[in-house]
Amino acid sequence: MNKNQEKDFLLLRNLKDAGCNAEQIEKFLQLRRTGKTGGQLRILSEQRELLLENLHESQQKIDSLDYLLYSMKANLSRRKNEPYENIRTGDGNAVRRQSSGTNRKDNSHEQ
Repeated sequence: MNKNQEKDFLLLRNLKDAGCNAEQIEKFLQLRRTGKTGGQLRILSEQRELLLENLHESQQKIDSLDYLLYSMKANLSRRKNEPYENIRTGDGNAVRRQSSGTNRKDNSHEQ
């Protein structure tokens, strides 16, 4: 593989690694052949903007999950420290009874 082929190979791999699709890559190479650097920069900038937008959307999803995890863990922690526990009666109703504090089973995940 000569120097130019190696450069082309590395360029293609870099474009693919950056998430460019086949259409973007073909357009980029066409602009490269015609020496239109401004068009190449535009393609790369648009791809970067798209990736950044996806990153922000993913971060918002992670933030939502973190909030749910925090809320659920805080709720479990409060339940463990409560002096009362929920008891299911034979008819399926729940009543609260003062906990003895020993051998208490946490059924908060059951219905």
